[in-house]
Amino acid sequence: MESNILSYQITAEEYRRLKENDKRLNELTKLIEATNPQFVSVSAIGKVKGMSRQEVINKPWMMPNFGRVTDPKLFGKKRYWTYDEYLDWVIIPEDVRIKRYRQLDD
Repeated sequence: MESNILSYQITAEEYRRLKENDKRLNELTKLIEATNPQFVSVSAIGKVKGMSRQEVINKPWMMPNFGRVTDPKLFGKKRYWTYDEYLDWVIIPEDVRIKRYRQLDD
């Protein structure tokens, strides 16, 4: 069925949600195509971004919670996140994440 609708207006909030969902979908698609794991690792983030694991570690704003481990039992262990944790993180614009990271040390 062909539609004759030439344009449609949406609210700014709807547009923001559409953009967030589009970014989440794009990131998820890249992760699945690159690695197909149950969790997102530092290496998987690097693979999707075309970076090495070490390059991602050197740019902590690329990792949820800046790659920091809050559970003392996990300190020094491999870092990984669920898809939802990662996708919630990447919808935050990178410049905002960088700014937040720099404010941590102030």
